[in-house]
Amino acid sequence: AYDNGLNKTKIGDEHHSTLIPESELRNIKDMYAKGISQYTIAKMYAVDQSHISRIVNNHKRGRVTLCLTQ
Repeated sequence: AYDNGLNKTKIGDEHHSTLIPESELRNIKDMYAKGISQYTIAKMYAVDQSHISRIVNNHKRGRVTLCLTQ
């Protein structure tokens, strides 16, 4: 089913276990780059600090690159 395209893996916002929408990932990375701790960001999004760590270190959704707002 995977080989012929009948069963497609859902990624990003389409995946059933997504906790943080893709639209917020850049904001999370920008906040971290500005010095806000992973723990503080995690509390803002009601997730564990390890989840934020994986986002800012590109271990989750690595296709979103860091872009600092100025």
